[in-house]
Amino acid sequence: MMERRDIANFLGMAKETISRVLRRFQDEGLIAVDRREVMLLDRARLDSLAGAVLRD
Repeated sequence: MMERRDIANFLGMAKETISRVLRRFQDEGLIAVDRREVMLLDRARLDSLAGAVLRD
């Protein structure tokens, strides 16, 4: 898994922003984070969110 710092650099965002988004996704039941793994729990909803962003 990429570290949050690496994800932030790749996306051009702050590491803190990535942490907040991952926490929000966990709280909403979209993902689960276990040490160094991210498990997708609701792929359909994540796809929907990504589609909404790409359409904007």
